[in-house]
Amino acid sequence: MTNRYYYFLLLPILSFIVVVSTGFWYVNKSTNSADNTFGAMENGDAPYIHPIHKLDPDTYEAKIARLETSLKNFKNAKTFKAIITESHAEGKLYSELDYVKPLRLQAMVTVDDKATFEMIIVGETAYARLPEDAWKMTNDETIRAFGRSFFESMIATGDTLQSFGIDEGAQYDIKQKAKDNCLNFATLYKVEEGNYPISFCINDRDQIVKIVKKDKEGEITTRFSDHNKFFNIERPVLPLLAPTLKFEIIDVPNNEE
Repeated sequence: MTNRYYYFLLLPILSFIVVVSTGFWYVNKSTNSADNTFGAMENGDAPYIHPIHKLDPDTYEAKIARLETSLKNFKNAKTFKAIITESHAEGKLYSELDYVKPLRLQAMVTVDDKATFEMIIVGETAYARLPEDAWKMTNDETIRAFGRSFFESMIATGDTLQSFGIDEGAQYDIKQKAKDNCLNFATLYKVEEGNYPISFCINDRDQIVKIVKKDKEGEITTRFSDHNKFFNIERPVLPLLAPTLKFEIIDVPNNEE
């Protein structure tokens, strides 16, 4: 009778052990199932919730996307160097230009392979000099207009192809340029006088390295390099101004009585 009483006391303890054991078994089963699920996803057995679709880089759409990225990189560049060649009916213009964003540029300009001058433009202030000459501040409207036009093209216009006057649905002739080691995109842009050819050449780092633009007056070719390289453009040191005051000794009459 006494032993039977102890058996009844053991029943709650046995029940607790059974419940706890069942709980551990269930948790262990759920964990293993989750691990298998994640393992299957990592092995490619299950799709991601939001699959990533990558464009084939050889497709027309992927190449246009690269061009758009290159244009944004160009407009966001803090510095670059450029060589500009202009061929017009009036003559030729060759420029080597350094640019520091937003409003600093320095250029060496040669006209018709003869006359050469250097200029620095900082904001609205322009400086110029002939070779081996001293810097002078200038109000020459041609130089000032060049600076305004260049700065506006870099900071006032957008970073889309349409900012170059190209229609949104324009088609591009895309070819690899072995000579320049870049991918060339040729199309047309629109101005008041009509439609004219324009082309962009980008390198494998999605940087614009060449732009060729034609209009009714001729052709402009610009080659870019040193994107975001560190350099600065300072205002030139101007020569000291000659003294403008003259001191003269004046004889004062003697008023002696």
